[in-house]
Amino acid sequence: MKYFYILLLILTVSCDSRRTPKDFAVKIDYFGEHYNSETGIYTRAYNFEKKSVKILLSDRQKSKLYSIYNEIDFLSFPTEFGCDTLKPGGIIPSFWFTMEIKADGIIKSSGTSRKR
Repeated sequence: MKYFYILLLILTVSCDSRRTPKDFAVKIDYFGEHYNSETGIYTRAYNFEKKSVKILLSDRQKSKLYSIYNEIDFLSFPTEFGCDTLKPGGIIPSFWFTMEIKADGIIKSSGTSRKR
């Protein structure tokens, strides 16, 4: 019976679909700001000069991001979102934005158009 419980525990842990993959990583590219969770480098342009700092995500933060990635079904997102040019007040969104997520060997990007 002891071996049954050990086997059950192993199967439960290994089959947990919410477990964050080892290769999970996020890249964000937003008008003058860039972040890569693999390297932990965040870069931003200040007065036409790029500044970088290292910001590493904790396991808990990665787990939360992975949970959101699954909840919103990021893999179903289009590669590029169109902008609503008929919206009062200008084009929404007004800046380009790209997010790339890697999980379980799959790399998926989605964002707004850089064409203006």
